[in-house]
Amino acid sequence: MRGNSTCKMREFTGLNILLFPLALERIDGSEAAWGVCADENAQMAQYLRIRCIVKTDRTSAHERIDSVGGVKPDGTPWKLKQDKAISYIGDGTYVFYIERPGGHRVDVIVAMSAYGSYLKTVSDKEQPSKLLSLPTCPEI
Repeated sequence: MRGNSTCKMREFTGLNILLFPLALERIDGSEAAWGVCADENAQMAQYLRIRCIVKTDRTSAHERIDSVGGVKPDGTPWKLKQDKAISYIGDGTYVFYIERPGGHRVDVIVAMSAYGSYLKTVSDKEQPSKLLSLPTCPEI
């Protein structure tokens, strides 16, 4: 059945994911279950640890962070504007995370406010507190 199914774009919590129906369509036209489509040309997202941020002087959640940064696995420092990091999450290029004491990994997600999208961790409330607690990025 999977081979004969066509993939469809679906949105889940702000992420667009390409899916295929796992079960026959219901009478009302909705699908009973979905699976992720495998694209042989697609590449796996690269995991990047956010180690630092550049803050703004704004107080609203979506404007508090200007940039995020870290070090790639090859030792190269990187820094991205928040909008670019959000774009990379959306297109599946990167998965960002922070690391808490004891090596506990906390995923970074895209949150939505009435005024725009912004980065925060899965354990943050509205404000990106865990990201804001990171040190300031050096100039690159």
